[in-house]
Amino acid sequence: MLSFTGAGGFIGGFLYLVSSVLNVGNKMVLPMLTVFILFTLGALLFSLRYYLSNLENQDSPFKLNPLDILLHRESSIEAHYEYRKKQIDKELNIENYEQKLIEINNKENNVATREKQVKDLEERYKNAAEDAPHINLPVDFPVVVDNQFIKLMPRFVAKSNDFQLKFKTFSSEFLDEIDQRRQEGHSDYKILQAYLLAISEYVCVHLFDTSGVRVHFRKLSNDKYEKIVASTGSMQTEDPLKKFNVGEGMIFHAGQLKRSLIKSANLKLHSTGNNDHIWVDYLTLVFDKFFITSTTTPLLSMGISVNNEEAYKNLLYFLNFIKFEQTIQNYLVLFDKKINIKNLISST
Repeated sequence: MLSFTGAGGFIGGFLYLVSSVLNVGNKMVLPMLTVFILFTLGALLFSLRYYLSNLENQDSPFKLNPLDILLHRESSIEAHYEYRKKQIDKELNIENYEQKLIEINNKENNVATREKQVKDLEERYKNAAEDAPHINLPVDFPVVVDNQFIKLMPRFVAKSNDFQLKFKTFSSEFLDEIDQRRQEGHSDYKILQAYLLAISEYVCVHLFDTSGVRVHFRKLSNDKYEKIVASTGSMQTEDPLKKFNVGEGMIFHAGQLKRSLIKSANLKLHSTGNNDHIWVDYLTLVFDKFFITSTTTPLLSMGISVNNEEAYKNLLYFLNFIKFEQTIQNYLVLFDKKINIKNLISST
C-alpha cells in the first residue's frame, strides 16, 4: 500500500513540476508523463536484467535467486556473501598480508622489549655504579673507580703533566715568532692552523703515544662545523671531516653544557660521521671563551678520536673528568692575545 502511495505521490509531483513550474500546457502533460513512465520502466527493466544476469553467472555454491532478494532471506544472502568474501580474500592473498602484519607487529614488540631490557640494564648499572666509588661524567654517566682505573691514574697524571710542560715551552716559542711569521708572508689564519696542528700533534704523541688516535679542530662557518686541521701524531691528515650543522651533534650538546662529552657515554647525542667504522669513540671538547657572544654556540671545537675503545676508554674518562678542555683553552687564550681567534674565524 505504501509503495502505491509513494508511486502516486511521485507521479503527482512530476505533474505539478511539468504544469506549474515548467509552465507546460495541459495538452503536453499526458505525452510527457507517458514518456517519463516508459523511460522509468525501461531503466528498471534494464537494471533488473543486468542483476538477473549476474545471478545466473554466480560461481558460489550458495546461489542467490530473485526470490531470495525479494523475500530478504538473510541466511541465503549471508552464506553467499561470506563465500564471496573468502574467495576475494584468497584472490588478494589477504591471509598472507595478515600474517606479514602479525610478523611486523611481533618484530616491533621484540624491539620494544629489547629497548626496555637495555634501559633496565643501564638503570641497574647506574644504580650499581652509584653504590660503588665512582666519578660522574657528563651527561649523568657514572664511571666506577675500580682497581684498573686506580692503577692507571698515576700514568695518566704523568702523561698530562708531560704534555703541558712540553707544549708550554713550544707555545711560548711559537707565540714569540708570530711577527716573524707574518713578515715571512704567512696569513693569520695559516698561523692559527699551525698552532692548532701543533696542539693536535702534541696530544697524539704525549698523551696517546701516537697509536690509534686522531686529533682535529673544527670551526663554525656558514652554520656548519668544518675542518681546520687534523693529525694522527706522526703526520697531518688530509682526510676530509664531515660537516655538522650548528644545531646537531656532540659539538652542539657540549656547547649547551659548556663541558666536553664522550661519545660512548652519550650515544644518544652522537651524530654519524664519515669514519665511525674506524674511530669508534671520541671526546669532543669546546671552549666557553670562544663561543658566539651571549650564546652557547661554540666557534671552535676539538676532537680526540680513538680506534680502540677498550684500550683508551679510561684515558678519555680521565681527560673528561679533569676538564682537559680548560688546559687547551689556556693555550688558546695565550694565542688570542696575539691574534683574535673569534674575529679570525668569523672572517674566514
